[in-house]
Amino acid sequence: MEEQVTRKMTDELPALIKSQAKACDELRPAVGETVAALDFGKLRISVIGLSDSATLLGEEFIDHALADPVSFANLFSMIVPLVNNELRLLAHLLEQIDLPDEILASSVFNMLGDLDTEQIARALNALAVRLNEIHRGSMILGRDEPRLRKVLTEFGESLMNKFDHEQLAAASLALAEDLEVALKVSNALLASDPKLLQISGNAALAFGSATLSGMAGMLRAIEGMPEDELTSFLAGIGNEQQVESMAEALNAALALVNRFAALNKDDNVTAGLVERIDRQQLELAACNLTQNQALQNALNPEQVGKWLNARLTSFNSRAKQGDDRPPGYFRQVFDQLDSQQLEQALNKVLRGATDALLSSPKRAAALIRPLLAAGWRIVTMPLRRLVRRVWR
Repeated sequence: MEEQVTRKMTDELPALIKSQAKACDELRPAVGETVAALDFGKLRISVIGLSDSATLLGEEFIDHALADPVSFANLFSMIVPLVNNELRLLAHLLEQIDLPDEILASSVFNMLGDLDTEQIARALNALAVRLNEIHRGSMILGRDEPRLRKVLTEFGESLMNKFDHEQLAAASLALAEDLEVALKVSNALLASDPKLLQISGNAALAFGSATLSGMAGMLRAIEGMPEDELTSFLAGIGNEQQVESMAEALNAALALVNRFAALNKDDNVTAGLVERIDRQQLELAACNLTQNQALQNALNPEQVGKWLNARLTSFNSRAKQGDDRPPGYFRQVFDQLDSQQLEQALNKVLRGATDALLSSPKRAAALIRPLLAAGWRIVTMPLRRLVRRVWR
């Protein structure tokens, strides 16, 4: 039975294809006359009518098919097997293409070579012309600004007005949480293969650059929100999970910057980031943070003291090894300081710090000894210079 079916298909399929080609050849001469005589107005009405009727038929089918949960479950359950079979067929096709490298490459190259580049170029050129015409038409219609801005604005407003904002916000949050899980799984898999991690990292940075650019524009828009709306926005992002995610991203970025700096003393990436930081915004952020009561509560004195101890130990360790900065680095820094402002700042800081330090004799001695040494050096420096001159 199978042999008969196979033989019949083998004999009839080429003939069927040939007959279809012959029918197309026979219809081709009449196409011009048909198009010339065709009433496209009636054609438009007929096609729209057919589309409307087909849509109504589809809606009717969906209404009846989904009215019964069992029918819905059966229909819905068909999707996965169909997709699986398509994937199976695609996988089988790719697996069966078992050819020597040069033959496979040659086949692909021949296919590309056989493409009609003239027609591709014509299509791209025509598309470019149409896009330019649309752009110019947008400028003509809009006069002072592109008409496209108004069209997109009206379209976006109309779309946003029809959204269920609560459901959309909930769906966005759910999608973000699921995406976080997927990314963590992907990162864990990538971490097991350093070579693949490097390739994926480069690709992620390329896409991330565009994403960060868009995020920067969004953050600037958020920064320009009215105060009441910005307050509401701040309350919305204040949940513990989001704060933890932001802190995790910041910690990871700082760790990566430190690795870059450790690997390369001439780290142009970090230097470029520092050069492009808005100093005014950074200064304002520092002032706001120092006045933030919640931040002061988070940075309790014990933690700050431990942090300072670690930094002092690290600084002294590097000092013993020799500072690799240019000799005039600190002098150039201090040359730029406003002496009057520095004096006022030190007076304000030292009032409270001095009382705290002098409350402990041990800490007081630790502060006074280097200050006395520095004072003695300042006093004796002119005498040493005078002696050197005399002995010359």
